[in-house]
Amino acid sequence: MSARPAYARRSALLVTGVATVVTGVLAWMPLTAQTPPPPAQGQVAGVAPGVVLEAPHNHTAELIPGVIAAGETVELLSPNVQSGDGIIGLPDGSAVFIELRDGLVTRIAPDKQFTTIAKAPGVKSIGADAEGSVIALLKDSLEIVYPAAKARVWASGADGLSLKTCNDFVVARNGGIYLTDVGQYNQPKYNQPTGVVYIPKGGKARLVANTTETMALPNGIVLSPDDKRLYVVDSRNNSGMVWDVQSDGSLTNPRAYAKYRITEALDRDYTLQANGAAVDAEGRLYVAMPLGVQVFSPAGSYLGHIPTTLKIQSVSFAGPKKEYLYMLAQRAVWRVKMTAHGYMPRAK
Repeated sequence: MSARPAYARRSALLVTGVATVVTGVLAWMPLTAQTPPPPAQGQVAGVAPGVVLEAPHNHTAELIPGVIAAGETVELLSPNVQSGDGIIGLPDGSAVFIELRDGLVTRIAPDKQFTTIAKAPGVKSIGADAEGSVIALLKDSLEIVYPAAKARVWASGADGLSLKTCNDFVVARNGGIYLTDVGQYNQPKYNQPTGVVYIPKGGKARLVANTTETMALPNGIVLSPDDKRLYVVDSRNNSGMVWDVQSDGSLTNPRAYAKYRITEALDRDYTLQANGAAVDAEGRLYVAMPLGVQVFSPAGSYLGHIPTTLKIQSVSFAGPKKEYLYMLAQRAVWRVKMTAHGYMPRAK
């Protein structure tokens, strides 16, 4: 374990293009594609060419009853993250995220100190098991990468469906894992197969939802606190979907869920909208969006917005009582004290 140097402030971020994050090979359709590198220096995925992004800074939250108090500071913890994605909360109160370009797993301690805890070249997203071990989604496998003493392969595409085009995942109470399969990342909407993959603990991966005709880009994925509903964010539509979870891990009753608030300006400036997601202990859904996080009731009603400067990639509760909401952009990370708390057994 090695200490990270302090992060330096940046005065501005200039976007010069749009880069893809994940492509690959679908296991259930004969396609071949290479996974491109993370965005180059100066590039931000999901942002329209030529858009100049405001320098990250602190914000002030507005009241969302039961969720966040008016006037809470949305605190910028670092303005110099490198290709940030996939933030989760661990049982020790820390938040952990990945830096895609360098394949680093970075820990933010409750006292806001940053530390590199693992290297995982090619990592696409992370999660955690019930003991707090960090699981990384790599090219075609899920592997425990922290702590080092527990490192092992959790599941491999060689044992079932390929995981090469999967992008995000969530671990259920029973140890099963649900993953979103994004297909061919930047193809026209509905032009490539997409879906949800399930891997039972100790079992083989299987497709449990084919979303080709209903989701343009399934991305962030999270379970309700009772594990009875599975939510999937769609990055290229104005809402996501939810399913009922059955005892064998299968999914039923698919339906649209949580209509995002997308203004004309957001639609113009951002080629990708919603990204990661988290839930709180009451079952409210938190969706990472351009310029902040949108909050929805368990029934899918819009409750409000928590502001940030940049497009948020991933969101998670962390802290000793999961009392903080962490919001991660590709270049920066914020946290804010919440009225709502995260669901303790869940990593996000």
